[in-house]
Amino acid sequence: EAVVGLANDFLIGRKVSATSVRLVAPHLTLHIEKDGEVSLAAAEGAPPLFRLSAGEVPKDAPARLVGLLAAADATLGSGGLFSDLMRVEIENANIVIDDSRRGRVDRLNAIDLKLERRPHDSGLLVSASSSAPGDHWSTTATLAA
Repeated sequence: EAVVGLANDFLIGRKVSATSVRLVAPHLTLHIEKDGEVSLAAAEGAPPLFRLSAGEVPKDAPARLVGLLAAADATLGSGGLFSDLMRVEIENANIVIDDSRRGRVDRLNAIDLKLERRPHDSGLLVSASSSAPGDHWSTTATLAA
């Protein structure tokens, strides 16, 4: 299931832009190339939905939450790929992280992720958790501008 919220001024501005995205039970693959480029696909082996060049993503992203925040900031920031996006919610996801730099593939199951832009201080709030049997965890981080 996918729900996309659109900016309410798209008829006036003649530009369609998403302000929110909600995905339920997606299968996502995050691929990190040896040069640091990051791409996100809707399934293993599927073509990428988008790519971030190595220059837009810190060296350790997205393996660490700080890297995830920095990648989100680069993507959501002014002039970024999704500059009008205010909220992303992903529920019960299965995520494959294929990291060519480390020669490692991690599989995460039953992941909930919420990313929300805070317009009052240009910050980002990210929370992630897992409800997989035997692997319960939760973390929250904030990036202030």
